[in-house]
Amino acid sequence: MHRRLAVFGVGLVSLSVLFPATTNAVDVYTDPVGFITLNIKGTNGLTAGTSSALSYLGLGMTQLVVKPGRITSVATNELVDANASWSDDQYNGANGPHFIEITSGPLAGTIDDIVKTVAATKKIYTANDLASLGVGNISNQTYRIRKHWTLGSLFGPANEAGLLGGGSAATADNVLTFDPLSQKFTTYYYKNTGFGGTGWRVSTNAGTDASGTILDIDRGFIVKRRTGSDLSLKLLGQVKLGQTYIPIETNNNITANVYASNLTLTNSQLYTGNSATGLAGGGSAASADNVLIFDVASQKYVTYYYKTGGFGGTGWRTSTNASVDVGSVPLPLGQSFLIKRKQVATPFEWVAPQPFPTP
Repeated sequence: MHRRLAVFGVGLVSLSVLFPATTNAVDVYTDPVGFITLNIKGTNGLTAGTSSALSYLGLGMTQLVVKPGRITSVATNELVDANASWSDDQYNGANGPHFIEITSGPLAGTIDDIVKTVAATKKIYTANDLASLGVGNISNQTYRIRKHWTLGSLFGPANEAGLLGGGSAATADNVLTFDPLSQKFTTYYYKNTGFGGTGWRVSTNAGTDASGTILDIDRGFIVKRRTGSDLSLKLLGQVKLGQTYIPIETNNNITANVYASNLTLTNSQLYTGNSATGLAGGGSAASADNVLIFDVASQKYVTYYYKTGGFGGTGWRTSTNASVDVGSVPLPLGQSFLIKRKQVATPFEWVAPQPFPTP
């Protein structure tokens, strides 16, 4: 994943939980299983002549936990579970990309990519050096391993979700991911005709399969729909439990609500009163960091900020009304939103709280 160590709209989204949580042998919860329905907007109902519609999506369900356990020792980019049993490269390579989440202790909710597993030494090699967070914060803590969502596993390897395919990114529906470090988008599409075969492709390479492209649970993405009809996508998985560390970089971030429930601006803890651990407030939207939620009906952003003083009092406000409190506005499930970290030059780790009681 994109762990930093130191560390345009969707429609209504429905949630259905199929069975409750239970406790396993390492004293962690088995997340409830259910589904959410992601609604992708088409151009129907928009201004005449509009050629595309944007939907900001987030993955409010995780893939199933494939391995829970407890970390027994830590070294640079290495985690050891002396009681584990896995094969070489079980959680990487040909078996697809996986990530590990620490689920207990002060750093519960810390997530990182797995780059290798070794059977003989019972080691997991991670993309980042989690030991730098403090060996005492990681060792003897519980963990879970899950598979990443990818373009292929979310939309189907043969585009079973039904996005508009095409011979190039210019004629097909697009899936756009955003890298907050480079501040650049990457465009993907389903190629259904022409030179280079068929399948998921990146706009800059029509011949290489891109179905394994990771869609991180804490980063949102955009679907650009070029046809009139709306599209619904059912996402079956597990409800994520516990807090989550989500990196917020300087400048723009497309950030997902990782929970199968609405966080609100107030209970999200995006504003903590300390710009080293949360968004910077200000007297107006121009002088504060912003949270922008995309409105599907108007295909426009609504800008929110935390007002710290002046006429109209303090609290969450919109850029168009400095007096009315909007702290109860949700960060909708199954969606993503734009965070503009513009007033403070340093990134921070958003510690997103679980917005519902543990089952």
